[in-house]
Amino acid sequence: GKNVLITGSADGFGKVLAYKFAGEGANVILHARKNDRNVNKIENSIKELTEKFGVKAFAVYGELSKEEDVFNMFSAVIEKVDLDVLVNNGAVWPTAYVNEMTTDEFRSTVEINLVAPFILCREFCNYLEKQNPKSIAFDLMFIKSIKYGLAFSISSLLLITSLILV
Repeated sequence: GKNVLITGSADGFGKVLAYKFAGEGANVILHARKNDRNVNKIENSIKELTEKFGVKAFAVYGELSKEEDVFNMFSAVIEKVDLDVLVNNGAVWPTAYVNEMTTDEFRSTVEINLVAPFILCREFCNYLEKQNPKSIAFDLMFIKSIKYGLAFSISSLLLITSLILV
């Protein structure tokens, strides 16, 4: 089966996605911040996924707000498996309104919700190109569109969001 990395998969939508992918025969790599609660949830999911669906599953832990953790997490995955699918699900919801939010809270939200997915997409695209430099044209076009359009898309989304919030 395909190997799928799903960030933020200790619970919620990420966990649901892990079960859906496993149900289709994919091996899943679960990700969460490392704390006792998440480790317990992830370990239970790994046991259930492997027993129920007969797929391989393992965990990687890291703080999406820390660039070094993001790189280490991705490196750990590609050292262990050939990664086929990346699902950037890990995110945080701000706990303060814009007019009450500190700059540090805003930066942390942006690091987790935008910068980490950007880094993972970039690393994944580079990884895919190295794995199969003779990919079919569609795959290369997709990778190049992400490579060249991601920063624009993210910055445009931020601008639109800012305008809506005002």
